[in-house]
Amino acid sequence: MRKQLEELWKYSIPLIPNQLSWWIINCSDRTIISSLLGIAANGVYAFVNKLSSIVIIFFNIFNLTWAESASVHIKDDNSSEYFTKVFNLI
Repeated sequence: MRKQLEELWKYSIPLIPNQLSWWIINCSDRTIISSLLGIAANGVYAFVNKLSSIVIIFFNIFNLTWAESASVHIKDDNSSEYFTKVFNLI
């Protein structure tokens, strides 16, 4: 158990600066937009940012269900037809 925790820490430690930098970028963009373009542009940006987040949530739901479905149908006789149909639908 201890060895697994050490491996997990070795993997996770480099991700901390990455997450912090994404947080800084996400916070600073609104400040820059407000100062350069105004509060109205910042409102539009905030709305579009939330809208894209909603689209990403729905795609993630689809992606999870697709991964499960693909793992179930991978050994079927008509799996290539199934995958082609889903990819064309996407």
